[in-house]
Amino acid sequence: MYATHSQCALIEISLSPFFALAFGFLFLVSGFAVGWQATQEPAGTAVNRTLLLCFASLTTASGFTSFLLERDWSHGLSARHKVPLYGLLGVSLAFSINFSAYELLAKLHQCVCDHSTPLVRTEWQVRLIAVSSVLTGLFFGLTFGVMDLEDELVKSHYHMRHALQRESRICYPVGACAGTLSALAGQLLEIQAEANDADLAYIRNARSDYL
Repeated sequence: MYATHSQCALIEISLSPFFALAFGFLFLVSGFAVGWQATQEPAGTAVNRTLLLCFASLTTASGFTSFLLERDWSHGLSARHKVPLYGLLGVSLAFSINFSAYELLAKLHQCVCDHSTPLVRTEWQVRLIAVSSVLTGLFFGLTFGVMDLEDELVKSHYHMRHALQRESRICYPVGACAGTLSALAGQLLEIQAEANDADLAYIRNARSDYL
């Protein structure tokens, strides 16, 4: 899913001044908001604070990158110099899409299921989502830049369709494999956490009996 969303977002940022400004502004606001949240973390959660600060810095940098990558504003940047910027933007987009989807699913899960059974039960599962977002987002962004889709998209409708099909043949299988591996790894982490925590195992058994 987020392969398609990332692809569409990169296209709009590259070709539309309006969307470049919109995404840039949203990234900047999100970066400052996450940075503020990181400063409010308890002193005992140093790892979480570090991760939040890294994500805040990444998101803020992506806000400025959105302004640089708009086609009409980036005449001084060659296609080669834009590749790492697209990688940075791809990481932020994947982060935002994945964690936004996670938050929505968590809220839905709380409404439908028992409030005492969180959707993600261990910190390592959250870190797994973060690592998967970084790797896949970086791959999608670099692929977009290396294939120079920005120039292909402005030539003609035929070139646009052909360029998007070429990128989809590369990115979609990678996204599907990454999602599958992340789901399997997340399940293994949950099983391991339940083996080490009797309360988690009890909650899982109680939920299974209820269903």
